[in-house]
Amino acid sequence: MHEHKNREIEGFTSKYKIDRLVYFETHISIQEAQIREKRLKKWNRKWKIELIESMNPKWDDLSKTIGKNLSKMEKLELLFGNQKIN
Repeated sequence: MHEHKNREIEGFTSKYKIDRLVYFETHISIQEAQIREKRLKKWNRKWKIELIESMNPKWDDLSKTIGKNLSKMEKLELLFGNQKIN
């Protein structure tokens, strides 16, 4: 997130000066995350906005709070979703 906010890497976020994290998902594997990302890229803008607003209606910058003041269990739940953790 630091690299995106400071535009240290060339690409979409630096080109369009995007510096807020307004939505994220967690996935078990990188492969699942890549499949989801490819699907989302095919969505039209309206659907993407509706998805963001369903989770973050104020478009708050989630990078300011993500991972802070969370218990170990809450961090695991963020990483692994609703899966049973042994």
